[in-house]
Amino acid sequence: MPNSLAHIMLFGWPILAGFVIKGRSASEAAVLLLLVPYLLLPYGFGIDLPLLPPIDKSTLPSLVALFYMRSRYYKFSLIPDNPTLKLLLFLSILYPLCTALANGDALVYGPTVRPGLTISDIISMEFNSFTNRYVPVMLGATFLATAKSHRECLRIFIIAGVIYTIPSLWEVRMSPQLHAKFYGYFPHSFGQQMRDGGFRPVVFLGHGLYVAMFIAMSSIACAIFWKEKFAEMKKFGFLKMTFMIVVLALCKTWSAVIYAVIALLVIQFTSTKIWTKVAFVFALIVFLYPMLRAAEVIPTDDIYEFFLARSEDRAQSLGFRFMHEDRLLEKAGERSLFGWGGWGRQRIWDPITGEDLSVIDGTWVGVYGAYGWLGYLSFFGLLCIPIFLLMFGEAKKKFVVPVYTAGLGFLLSINLVDLLPNSSLNSITFLIAGAIFGYVNRGYTVEERLT
Repeated sequence: MPNSLAHIMLFGWPILAGFVIKGRSASEAAVLLLLVPYLLLPYGFGIDLPLLPPIDKSTLPSLVALFYMRSRYYKFSLIPDNPTLKLLLFLSILYPLCTALANGDALVYGPTVRPGLTISDIISMEFNSFTNRYVPVMLGATFLATAKSHRECLRIFIIAGVIYTIPSLWEVRMSPQLHAKFYGYFPHSFGQQMRDGGFRPVVFLGHGLYVAMFIAMSSIACAIFWKEKFAEMKKFGFLKMTFMIVVLALCKTWSAVIYAVIALLVIQFTSTKIWTKVAFVFALIVFLYPMLRAAEVIPTDDIYEFFLARSEDRAQSLGFRFMHEDRLLEKAGERSLFGWGGWGRQRIWDPITGEDLSVIDGTWVGVYGAYGWLGYLSFFGLLCIPIFLLMFGEAKKKFVVPVYTAGLGFLLSINLVDLLPNSSLNSITFLIAGAIFGYVNRGYTVEERLT
């Protein structure tokens, strides 16, 4: 049961946000208005309003950010100039309507009934699409469209990551209990936070996976600054980098550790042009992943055998995930254009007992099953296409990609890869995608220099 502080933090964020961005530049404000509530507000608690989904830490920050940025910068428009972005945002508003209209039928599985979608579901899906995707993308495209703002964004990630290591390390030692201590309840399964004889920190993010991914993103931002010998990393840069990696390892989420190690190797031993090309490959795989899985191009059996030779427990977990993805992918193919909609309609249900037989871990299979190809292309198009445009623009010499922009694009691609096995998506990911869109749209012909 959420306590008084949980209510105060959630209801009070619109006021607190004004103090957070006081005296900040537009780019700093855009990042902080989404990042601070993501890191601090209670998870899994919201305000229920008629017809709308809960107003919580995933939807409220975007609404507050829209209010403040529109108030401070009256020229801020929600209609982009970039035709590709305009099309993708239009599709993000269109696909909830199409999905709802195609799923008016109720699904009956023994005693379990999954209702058909109604007008209220259309409103709810449109609201989620607007707050979780549309607004963050436009904030990034408008206020984070320069190399200087990209550097500022990475710097904020580093500072926030270093600060977040303090409660994270405390929970590694004492167990994940800060959310319960501050807000009166634990937001997830406590058993899932126990790993390798210890604990994964949760802090205020809801799950240990999310903390690990945020620390990984901060570590990658540190690596970019260290590579370029920026002022923040000139003194004791190696020790700072090592500290972040050690904390990440203590988070006991090995997928995040692998992402960070791969990123560090790429960043330290290759040029920014290679960063952009690697990001392009990662984004392309994610963008085409449902087709690659359906065509059995992804060698799931070989991946399973690889992990089986090293850890039977992890191999079994991976095999279990692949099995469920195969079944969910098969069902998604029955309504491949618009998907099955919400209310768990895309899940696998026992036709006799009505028992839920599916486990959805990766964001990709959840989006594809619920919204079909139209929703998938809109959803992942907003995340992948800016990386494509960045690579093509550099290859055709339309503009030069500065180190900060290349680093931000590479960071986005790492976040995309994690959406295949996990569901670590948040509004910050769409903010970064919008920032890349904004830079591409400006069409620089010479590299920006910071003064």
